[in-house]
Amino acid sequence: MPQRGARAAVLKERLIQIVGVFGEIRLPYMVIGAFALAAWGRPRATLDLDFMIQTADSRETRETANLILCPAARIGK
Repeated sequence: MPQRGARAAVLKERLIQIVGVFGEIRLPYMVIGAFALAAWGRPRATLDLDFMIQTADSRETRETANLILCPAARIGK
C-alpha cells in the first residue's frame, strides 16, 4: 500500500485533472470538504475530493453529470 504522502500526491494530481475537465466544459464549481479546509490551514485526515457544482435546473444537472462522469471515468487510467 502506498504511503500517505504518495496517496496525497495522487489525490492532488486527480484534483488538477478534474478541475481541468470542469474548465473545459465551463462548469462553475468549488472545492469543498477536507481538501478545501487544508487550503485554509485546517487539515483533516481524509483522502477524498469533494466538489459543489452549479447548474440551473434538473435537466442541466443530468446533462452536466453525463459530461463530468464520462471524462472523469478516464482520469487516472
